[in-house]
Amino acid sequence: MIDCQRARSSIAEDPVDRAAVLRDAVTAAFPRAVSATVAAEPVPAELERARALTEGCDAILLVTRDAEQVEHHARLGRELVMGPRPLVHAAVRAPFDAHLFPGAAATLLTYGDPPVSLRALVDVLAGRAQAHGIPPVTLPGPPVA
Repeated sequence: MIDCQRARSSIAEDPVDRAAVLRDAVTAAFPRAVSATVAAEPVPAELERARALTEGCDAILLVTRDAEQVEHHARLGRELVMGPRPLVHAAVRAPFDAHLFPGAAATLLTYGDPPVSLRALVDVLAGRAQAHGIPPVTLPGPPVA
């Protein structure tokens, strides 16, 4: 899993460590999973670690938060979707990242990244819950199911 972080959008947003919540939920559901976090302003070592992490894996979970506005995250996703491993993309803040990686094996939208949404995302990935819903906005690109 590569978790692309974004700073809190307001001081009213709860100060939860979203990376830790998601990493713990993924690890509990998929014990062999490994993860990397990429900051909104990543240093080159973060990006290299994320790329290296994908080398021995069966599939990649790329979690984005407004990658449409963070070119480092969008570029990393475009690179990974062209690689040999299937990429599952989760847009966990606003849904507008959904169209960024058309070659992804699947794209999931949570329309927010509080802990409950991140845990629900992992429940869907682990087969414990069914993904459903219709985005409340019109998204660019082909329809998202």
